[in-house]
Amino acid sequence: MRLLAVVLAVFAVACQNNNGSNLPVNVGGGGFGGGGGFIDASVTGDSDAGAQYRVCLLTTDARGLNACALDSAGGLMVTLGSGSDAETATTMDDGSFVIDIPSGTGLYWTVTGSLVYPSTMLLGGTTIIPVLTQDLYLDRLEASNGVMDISADGGVFIKVVDSTGSPVAGATAQLSTDNTYGAFYDNASSANDWNTGSMGTGTDGTIWFPTVLTDSVTVQVTPAADSSPSMYTLPIEAQTLTMFIAVVST
Repeated sequence: MRLLAVVLAVFAVACQNNNGSNLPVNVGGGGFGGGGGFIDASVTGDSDAGAQYRVCLLTTDARGLNACALDSAGGLMVTLGSGSDAETATTMDDGSFVIDIPSGTGLYWTVTGSLVYPSTMLLGGTTIIPVLTQDLYLDRLEASNGVMDISADGGVFIKVVDSTGSPVAGATAQLSTDNTYGAFYDNASSANDWNTGSMGTGTDGTIWFPTVLTDSVTVQVTPAADSSPSMYTLPIEAQTLTMFIAVVST
């Protein structure tokens, strides 16, 4: 079993905005300790100014976790770490922000705001942080898939990619703990109505577990019916979406 085993390398070659164009981002590396990852959208700032990162605000489509809005992402609160050593920043309109990276290991990003559903993700080398609006998560995804939001539970989004960073279709996942609804998989035909069952992920390679009990859970990801599964342990927080990348052999 690997604990949070993934590197933030290539989620996709670019972060697409809602108009279908691409943000100028580079492929990066470093991160969770395994392989694969999110889009590299960071640039190194001056030594006194910290490094610049970006929150990817998802407003209409969560399937690829990369349909970033180029505006309306301002004023979000970003926290890195916890306690007195935590660093904070506020996003610009395009989601970018500058922050100092505190010392230590196992640091998590948390993004909050009045119009978004909170997200958390382990700090990687260079990263963009996907965040869903409340409208997208509550009124589109949960409502369209018959999910009732439970305040004491959290949720998980898992992007399954191969060693090149390409999404893996046909992957399935199971949790070590019971959750009411099981796994939902991205649906090429609908941004809101996700699939369930043994067919697994669609072309975006994304898995969604809503209403997961808070604690740490083990996730088993199987890239295809005749392949070996990979195991990951993820933290779950109430009313928060944990973002994770699973890199699998295909």
